Amino acid sequence: MVALLVGLRFRLLRRSLAGPSRHRVAVAAVAIVSLLFTAPVCLVLLVLGGTDLVMARAVTVLIGFSLMLAWVWLPLVLTGTDDALSPGRFALLPLSAFRLLPGLYVAGLIGLGSALSILVALCSVVGWTRSVPTFIAAVVGALLGVLTATLIPHVLTTAFAGALGSRRFRDLTGLAVVGFAVGITIVMQLASSAISHTDGPEAVMAALDHAATVLSWTPFGAAWVLPADVAQGNMAAALGHAALAVGTLAALVVGWWAALRRALTTPLEVPDVVVRVTRESAIDRWFSGSTTAVIAGRLLRYYRRDPRRLLSVFSMMLAPVLVGVSVAGVNAAGGRAGGISLLLVAPFLGLLLGPTLAFDISYDDSALWTHLTTSVKGWEDRLGRLVGFSTIALPIVALVLLMGVLSTGSENLLPFGAATIAVTGASLGVGSHLGSIIQVPVPPPGSNPFGKGSGGGPLSIVVSLLTVVLALLVAAPALAVAALSYSYRWAVYATMPIALITAAAVIVWGVVIGGRRLDRRWPEVLREVTYTG
Repeated sequence: MVALLVGLRFRLLRRSLAGPSRHRVAVAAVAIVSLLFTAPVCLVLLVLGGTDLVMARAVTVLIGFSLMLAWVWLPLVLTGTDDALSPGRFALLPLSAFRLLPGLYVAGLIGLGSALSILVALCSVVGWTRSVPTFIAAVVGALLGVLTATLIPHVLTTAFAGALGSRRFRDLTGLAVVGFAVGITIVMQLASSAISHTDGPEAVMAALDHAATVLSWTPFGAAWVLPADVAQGNMAAALGHAALAVGTLAALVVGWWAALRRALTTPLEVPDVVVRVTRESAIDRWFSGSTTAVIAGRLLRYYRRDPRRLLSVFSMMLAPVLVGVSVAGVNAAGGRAGGISLLLVAPFLGLLLGPTLAFDISYDDSALWTHLTTSVKGWEDRLGRLVGFSTIALPIVALVLLMGVLSTGSENLLPFGAATIAVTGASLGVGSHLGSIIQVPVPPPGSNPFGKGSGGGPLSIVVSLLTVVLALLVAAPALAVAALSYSYRWAVYATMPIALITAAAVIVWGVVIGGRRLDRRWPEVLREVTYTG
């Protein structure tokens, strides 16, 4: 069974890479960026053998703990999990969870994330080659750490697959998982801010050692501290950490087995309760005057009912929360740049609107055929989606900007308000245009919102980065004038008109040019967004 599933996994990957060239480019780009981020981490781990034992212990535990967090956060929020071998596909076959579990795990190891994690673990082993006992402990710790890290997304997605099949639990379950990951990230950011503002290298080292000690007694850090315990001769702590690491791994295996067993005997699709419509909703009253308004109203309903869209917006909105909490940590630690940093949260949030809008058409699936049969014009589709999404997003951006200004002073309202308008408009315009060019694989309607096609993750990352970079380039003149308004009188009068003109011009460009492109390729777009399994 293991060989069969591994072979199937390779064939699926080969088929995905044989698709459109943009998928291969996206995979290559993500691989290069990931290697660039991983290389410094590996270099740090490799030189641990020549550093102080306390520093080596702290660095190893912090890197290992961060690796665990990455396996919680990235597959569920950013890249999605590949559902090509999801348990639901085997529900009708006479296979037990015990037979499937080894094959699914080994097949899941075939990927960039697993390869990079193994590379980090190997570098950690090499770095701890101080003696034979520490080398053996490092091997055991690295093995336990990699096994635990790569099991985490399997357990989460399998456990939540059944609940997410019912609309009653989809939203709460998805948001709870993301909220848990964000909560851990916030704690890490606050700890990082506190350590970075500690006076003196000795105090910083003491703070890092204390943080490593605390994290080593958590399920995510126990495996990585084993070589340090052996090197320090603390065998009692080594046994305790080993027991915690093995217990965590065993709990994950048992939990995955139980969830897989339930998933194989429980239908994933649970019919929603149909209720009688007794009165016209506010959306029907406000968004019914034109084709554009109807599309905007439909999008608003989707954001309320579709867990896939709700999860994407929720994840996007959490980004400024992380920045704001990090800034609060800097202020609490005595930092001086917190005020300006807090004001940057609003433009940063506006910059993230574009990728979400660009992906929106991909969530329509086969329902997009209604646009073709009713002769919806491309610009009507682009404008309707922009209006519907902006109805939700722009008030949040305005609220974040207002909070930043109230916290730092009204003199920042004009420059940062202009910067937010320029960046937000540019991002929405670029997102509207790119959404007509590139469609990414997303989970089908009614499925696990954490799942994505094998090519969707890398392609979505590339589209997001492209949207952000292009929006920044287009808004650069307006941002420069906004910065100059602190020093020059003429810039004070020019910054808001330039920001408004920039935002309006890019939005019109994105809607009109993107709409024309849709008019030329509606059938191709329908084929791209329709889920085929």
